[in-house]
Formats: sequence, structure tokens, C-alpha cells
Amino acid sequence: MPKRYFLAILEWALEVEAFCLLLFQWDMEAFWRLFLALSAHGLAIGLLALGFIDVYDLRNPKDRVLAVLGVAMTLPFPLLGFVAFSLLFLFIARKRRKARGIASDFERYIMFEPEQFWLRPKNVSSDERVSQEVDIAPFAQILESDDIAMKRGAILSVSRILRGDAVRLLKRALSDPSREIRYYAQNALSEMESEFNDRIYKLGREIERQPLRLDLHLELARLVIRFIESGLLEDAMVPFFTQIGLRTLDKAIVIGSANPEVYLLMGKLKKLNGDKQGALSALMEYWERNKQSAEAALLLAELLCETKQTDMARKVLTTAKEYLNDTRIGAVLDILGGASEG
Repeated sequence: MPKRYFLAILEWALEVEAFCLLLFQWDMEAFWRLFLALSAHGLAIGLLALGFIDVYDLRNPKDRVLAVLGVAMTLPFPLLGFVAFSLLFLFIARKRRKARGIASDFERYIMFEPEQFWLRPKNVSSDERVSQEVDIAPFAQILESDDIAMKRGAILSVSRILRGDAVRLLKRALSDPSREIRYYAQNALSEMESEFNDRIYKLGREIERQPLRLDLHLELARLVIRFIESGLLEDAMVPFFTQIGLRTLDKAIVIGSANPEVYLLMGKLKKLNGDKQGALSALMEYWERNKQSAEAALLLAELLCETKQTDMARKVLTTAKEYLNDTRIGAVLDILGGASEG
């Protein structure tokens, strides 16, 4: 017996039992026959409110409708109402599968990378997908065309890429000649902002439940940085979210001060907030602990140059070149005139 259909089979068995007890004369008193029939019917309805093929997610409005519909159809008509609901459920499930199939096929088409799409693992988390490199150039070409349907599809796909270049592309679409495309682009930007806000809120709630988990504090800080760098936020809101990130990093230092990433993230946040000296202090703290990050070396060198400490910037990059094989470091050293030491 397939485990997935256990709930539906149990409900069917209870409804058939209730119907048979009511329909046929059994060698028992009428009271007990009615009692057993109503008990089986009541248990079936209780299970039907919980789920049918799968357990309902009652946070989902569609599942709530199915739960109410199943109970309403089955309660007054034992078995007959249940049969009608089962047929209706199968019809709805078929429509859902068809809709998902159409959306999936369109997404494969719009991505222009069919081989890579089929090979992409299905169990990758949302955050991991965001971190993957996705070329948005094809979407930019589509948004410059006159095909409204293709443009809508491109906007849908781009809205799932929570990156700054995707946001910039959608903002360009706000000036599209088509009012429909402008509406879709504005809606996509709002949904991206809501996605970031929801993730930050959920992480914050999780940290309240597990305040000693260092990984949650670091993940919240990374998420805040990505939100700020995406360009979705108004300038006036940047300090608010920066403080969220900095507060969680202050707690992370208390929990696990030995983790150098705390200082790298703190440096990024302070730089985004315009606190160059604070960012320098945090990044120097990180650099003292870990010289294996080209990102940190380049960020530190940039801040040192901005604060007129060019010699120190050369020193940092020269040290980084000894530890790392990154062409960007050599290129910046060439610009600063420090490549001779390499």
C-alpha cells in the first residue's frame, strides 16, 4: 500500500463502513448500528479536514478551501458526498499539475539554457540558488523586444534572481512603453522586496528561539547585506537595516568571537552605512585573522585608498598576493604602483 495514499484509503474505508452500516441490516441493535455508522462517518470527516491525498497546509488559502469543501460535501451525505468530493479533488489536482507543467516548460524555454536546467539539482535551497551565477543578458535582450508575452516571462524569471543586476534590469523596465510591462516590473520589484523582508523576519524569529546559534546570526547579516546591495531599499531605510545586521553581529561576537567572518560582515555593513573608519577597523581585525580572502583584501585596500592610506593599501595587497592567486589583486597593485614587489 503506497504510504502517500494511506490517508485517502483510510477515509474511503471509514465512509464505506458507515454507508454499509446504514444501508444493510446487521445482526445488531439499531442503536449500535447507528452509533458505529456515525462514529466512522465522524472520524472520516475529521481526517478529511486534516487532508486527503496529502495533509493540508492550512496556511495556504487553496488548501483551506479544499478542507472546507470536503467537510461540507461529505457531512450531510455519507459516502455519496465523499465520492463527489474525491472526483472534484482529482479534477482540481489534474488542473494544478497541468498549470505547473506549463509554467515549468515556459521557464525552461525562457532561460535559454535547457541542458543546464535539466541538470540543476531540485533540492537546492533558495539561498543557494541566489548565490549561483545567472546570466541575465538574455532577459535584457527580451525586455528590449516588442513581444509582450515574452517580456512578462522574462520579468517573472528575473524577479527570482535576488541580485543587484536583476533589480537594475527591472527598474529599466519601469520606463517600458507598455503600461502592462511597467505594471509587471513594479509588481516584481515589490515581490522581491517582500521576499527579502520575509526572510529577514523569519531569521529574526528563529534567532529569538535559538539565540546561541552563530550560523543564524551570520546568515542574517549576509541577508541584510544582500538586501542593501540589491538596490531595492530606499536610501532612508539603509541605516535601519544596517543596524539590524550590526546588532546581530555584536551578538555573534559574544557567541563565537573566534569566527573571523563576523568582522568581514561587520566591515561590509559599516561601509554600506558610510562609516569608513568603523569599516576599516573591522576589516583590519578580519585581515589579522585570515589572509586567505581576496574579497577582504580588495575591500580593505579600497577603504585605505579612500582614507589616503595608499602605502598601507599596497602593503595589504602585496601580502594578499603572497597568499592568493587572484588576478584582481595584481591588477590593483599595478594601478597603485606596487607590483614591483611581486
